[in-house]
Amino acid sequence: MNVSQEAGFKDVTSKHWAFEAINFAKAAGIMTGYEDLTFKPNQELTRAQTVKIINLLFKRGPLTNVETPTFVDVPKNHWSFGEVEEAVRTHDILLDGNR
Repeated sequence: MNVSQEAGFKDVTSKHWAFEAINFAKAAGIMTGYEDLTFKPNQELTRAQTVKIINLLFKRGPLTNVETPTFVDVPKNHWSFGEVEEAVRTHDILLDGNR
């Protein structure tokens, strides 16, 4: 079984132009797809998804213990709140040797 079959997205076939790149991103842990096992390869990335990917690449976030949202359209209960706050706030970081 190759990587593409292991990634298992219902909406990404071997005929899709970005098939190998999508499966590489999945295998590398950069992008995971949706809970319904789709990837939605033709859908544009949201700001929140983009920030999550950038934070993963730079081994950062999410920022915790933030009380006041920086952006009114990313409330504390949004899944990306800590990721967005990590990306936009100036703060000290503690490097974790395990990441």
